[in-house]
Amino acid sequence: MQEIITIQTVGMKCGECGVFFWVAQEYHRERKEYGLSWYCPNGHERVYRESDANRLKRELKEAQAKLANTQFELMAAENRIGRLEKRAKNGTCPCCHRQFVQLARHMKSKHPDFAT
Repeated sequence: MQEIITIQTVGMKCGECGVFFWVAQEYHRERKEYGLSWYCPNGHERVYRESDANRLKRELKEAQAKLANTQFELMAAENRIGRLEKRAKNGTCPCCHRQFVQLARHMKSKHPDFAT
């Protein structure tokens, strides 16, 4: 009695010698998931340096760090804007730090390019 077995395969190419070969899909998934090594038919060792799970974890940490940094920068900018608004309401020039009754007139005449 003959039994027919169907195996899903993944085509690969050795980065060392360029030979094309196929491996079972489950074998390939396991190697990639856990960062395990394997050999091409000519004996060259191949390895996934970083598993998919580890790569995704690393990318998530990088994105979270970038988000935290951006949130910190936003908070710092909002604080700076708040301080400048408070100073302007009190008539203090944001450029020369002097107080003026007519701050708008002073800004137009002495610092015309400040708002641009």
